Amino acid sequence: MNQNPFSKKVKIYTFSAMALIAAAILLRILNFLCIYDTTTNYFFEHPLHTIYRTLCVLTVFWLLSMIVFIPRYAFSTHTAPTPSIFSRSMALFCALTTLASFFFFRDCMQFYVAHAKLYQLLATFSLLAAVWFLAQFSDKVPKAPRALIGYATLIWLGLMLSVTYLNLFVTMNSPFKVTLHLAILSLMLHVLEDARHQVDRPFRITCYAYTLIAILNCGAASLPVLLAYLLGLYPNVDYLFYALLMLGFTVYLCARALDLYRVLMITPPASPEEIEEDKKKRAEKNQKKKKKADESDEPIENEKGDNTHVS
Repeated sequence: MNQNPFSKKVKIYTFSAMALIAAAILLRILNFLCIYDTTTNYFFEHPLHTIYRTLCVLTVFWLLSMIVFIPRYAFSTHTAPTPSIFSRSMALFCALTTLASFFFFRDCMQFYVAHAKLYQLLATFSLLAAVWFLAQFSDKVPKAPRALIGYATLIWLGLMLSVTYLNLFVTMNSPFKVTLHLAILSLMLHVLEDARHQVDRPFRITCYAYTLIAILNCGAASLPVLLAYLLGLYPNVDYLFYALLMLGFTVYLCARALDLYRVLMITPPASPEEIEEDKKKRAEKNQKKKKKADESDEPIENEKGDNTHVS
């Protein structure tokens, strides 16, 4: 039986996050059903919309507080969640949807001519992102190449953020665009932590916190938008595809969160040897950074022979 007292805190955070995320998504759906203006594609000023936004902000701050109240060495630094059959199947599903995005973004090049090069890059990196999800499906991919592909997935998400931001057919402060951007940004945090963890870097509770935040934002950018499209409230085909993409990510993130939760329930605190080893590595890393900074600040001789410092 696990004697780690911080496992109870993780359980509290997990079940409260599930309730808050479900409530936020339901409120988002109610916003579309009750106070959405189809002529302007905005929501009417209504307490229901204020409650939704307030709930989302409070949920994010609540999950971020996990980083404060659960210390760095609350769990073993060698914590390594083994992907379940469910998460592997969801990774395969995400790989297929990401591969389908290649054809979608390639077709977008014909409609958004001004940003055709960006869409071409986005389509190319879609293939690398699909490989990253396939790597989650298999244990045979070495960790270092898997992490590098993870960073390529970050570029893919960054390009997606750029093309949706530059899409002038949708206003900058559109609720669809804002929600999608929040989903992409939180997904980038998850991928960054996941790629970091896959090269045997010490486990951090931020990995779990970012995953839950990504579930909130991706869920809000998928299910309500799909419902709005099916009801004829918002006939934008582009955002229909993004909603389908985010729906796949939401299910995959839920599977990854479940893997992490199961491991955290049985993981002991970091041992003194692990803490000492981690502190030693961090000290060496800081020393290298300091040495590099000192070398870049060494005096050099200019053409007149004067000593100047390069800052």
